[in-house]
Amino acid sequence: MATQFGKPPCLVGILALTCVISHTGTCWAGGSACVSGTSVRACVEWSLAANPDPDTDFRVTFNAGGEPNIVLKTGDGGWEVYAVELVDGQPTNTVVNIASLTIDPSSPSQNFTVAITKDGGAGAADVGTINLDAGSWSGHSSIGSGSHIAGDLTGPLTIESDANGAGGKLSLTIDGDVLPGAAISAPVLKWLQLSGDLRAALAITNYVETGAYFVIGGSIDSQVNIDIASMPGKCQLELAVGSPESDLAGQLLLHTGVDAGQTVKVGNLSGVVDLLGADVVGWFEITGDATGEIVNGGDIRDGGFVTLNTEGEFSGNATFQSVGALSALRAHGGMFSGSMTVLGDVATGGFVGAHGGNMAASAQITIDGDLGGRFEWPRVDQYDGDARGTVQIGGNMKGEMVVGGGVIGSIAVLGQCPGDMLVAGDLSGAIDVLGDCPGDIRVGGKLLGSVSVGANLSGLIESEYDIEGSIDVDGTCSGDIHTKAGHAGTIVIDAALTSTGRVRIDQQCAGLVNVRGVTQLLSLVRAGGLGATGEIRISEIPGLSSTSRGTIHVGPVSIETPLPPVTFDVRIRVNPGGSNAWQGTVYIVGCHATADPLDICLCGDIGGILELVQGDCANQVTVACGASCP
Repeated sequence: MATQFGKPPCLVGILALTCVISHTGTCWAGGSACVSGTSVRACVEWSLAANPDPDTDFRVTFNAGGEPNIVLKTGDGGWEVYAVELVDGQPTNTVVNIASLTIDPSSPSQNFTVAITKDGGAGAADVGTINLDAGSWSGHSSIGSGSHIAGDLTGPLTIESDANGAGGKLSLTIDGDVLPGAAISAPVLKWLQLSGDLRAALAITNYVETGAYFVIGGSIDSQVNIDIASMPGKCQLELAVGSPESDLAGQLLLHTGVDAGQTVKVGNLSGVVDLLGADVVGWFEITGDATGEIVNGGDIRDGGFVTLNTEGEFSGNATFQSVGALSALRAHGGMFSGSMTVLGDVATGGFVGAHGGNMAASAQITIDGDLGGRFEWPRVDQYDGDARGTVQIGGNMKGEMVVGGGVIGSIAVLGQCPGDMLVAGDLSGAIDVLGDCPGDIRVGGKLLGSVSVGANLSGLIESEYDIEGSIDVDGTCSGDIHTKAGHAGTIVIDAALTSTGRVRIDQQCAGLVNVRGVTQLLSLVRAGGLGATGEIRISEIPGLSSTSRGTIHVGPVSIETPLPPVTFDVRIRVNPGGSNAWQGTVYIVGCHATADPLDICLCGDIGGILELVQGDCANQVTVACGASCP
């Protein structure tokens, strides 16, 4: 082996400085030394003017393959190391492997900062063990800024901070992979750019430095953990983002979550992101496909955003504690076929849902607490906005729910619904509210499926087009059930239609309207006509003790001349039982469309008013009364 020391002076600007020159002519301010083997030259430099002394300040040996083992003995904050190929005894610009880089401190308190670099670029091809730790040593070590490995990290990397938390900083660019067995452990992350795959564990045991940049372009193996103890300031983490195939298959542990000013971006996710109960106040985003999980999420709050997909399919699971004001848990493009769960509330001003993308039938969106903010699945660009999966609110729906397409799956509110729901398209699935519903449920298309209220309805259920499905209210109705078109399904109110209650069918009723309890004074059941399969039933529950009043109106609201035909081919059945009596008004406007007799069946204790506006109709409406209705 041959050791080469200091170089001739060089001129920088107009000042003549004594410095060391590499074989390429680059000027260094500190001293340097190189040790040559058979085919490799290993060089070191530091911040001191004097050249480092081999055996005293550093040591270089070569393994059987000719690769250098570099040992630094004297502490310095500006060590730089590299290894280049020798051809015919002359150094080239081609960097080669370094077998190991370690320290052997000459005194216990010495500190080491080492950069693997040559002329501002890569200082080695592959690098094996990097161990900047030693026994009975109280100093600190760091991998310095500008460190660059052109190949793979093939051995473990360890650096240490001291008892006061100084040092321990990692700043490194790796063009290749981190191979199995090459675990990385550092107290502080300043910069890490890995172009290839991470196939060994990575632990940041103290914190990620403010302004840090952490990028892994390749995949993270399934057995690999990335464990980050703390991220106290602004920083950016991008994992598995180098290609469409890059995948986080391992586990990312974020002990302090994602704070304000922080961005965490993941390409494909087949592994696990574990937030360990911490919050998201910054930005978390998955850009590719996700079959994995986000677990133990805390609150998404104070402007935090979690985006589960932007281009790919999210078929995994994501769980968070709550969503606060001005914060969001959302899909944003591609297909959503997995589940998102909020264990608590979505606050006023919070958002859950999507800003684009399609929902699959397997999708499950669950809010175990109250929805005080907004749920939305929009129809935008190439996405249809259909809710094909399951949406469930475990508490009360106080805010807004908007579906830009139709509801093919189901929406369930296990508590009360004082908020508003809008389905812009057809409802062919189900909307179920188990508690009271003082809010509005509006369907912009046809109501082909079902809407049910498990208690009382004091709000509005409305369809812009035909009702061909069912509306069921288990309690009283003091609100409004309305279709701007016809009705061929079933509308059932199990208790009373109160004085403010309304059932309004603007066009023909070919289905069933059944108010099983009493109809109170000023209540209204109105239809533009009654088709061959249509029927209005009032007070069919046996033993009712209250009098049924209100108005049953068939035909147009305004009286025209001449009167229009009224499709009225079946019956109105008023069938009070027990001591109940009918004291309401049956009001029919128009002419019977055919010569067939109209069957208005009034049974029981009949009173009230029957008013037929017939004019000179050729086919008069007739009334049948008896002890029972057929």
